[in-house]
Amino acid sequence: MVRPQEFAPIPPRVERGKARTEVFSRTLDGPLHGREFVATDPFSAADISAYIALDFAARVGMPGGAEWCDQSRWVEATRARPSVRALVAPL
Repeated sequence: MVRPQEFAPIPPRVERGKARTEVFSRTLDGPLHGREFVATDPFSAADISAYIALDFAARVGMPGGAEWCDQSRWVEATRARPSVRALVAPL
């Protein structure tokens, strides 16, 4: 398996990434209120894309979504899916 290389962070890009992650989280949280999935029932590519984006953000130290209660609930439910555990957890 190819492992990521370590590169020095570029401060303006780090700040931009944090800001974009916050906008993404805020945008995602509202539509998740009272919903089990991002776009449609059942679980879809939209859920996979959103989960991977948030998982990557967390892995590189971007701000978490604790203040985004619907997003946090959705992330935990998605993380608990056997298919997600089998594919994402080993990364």
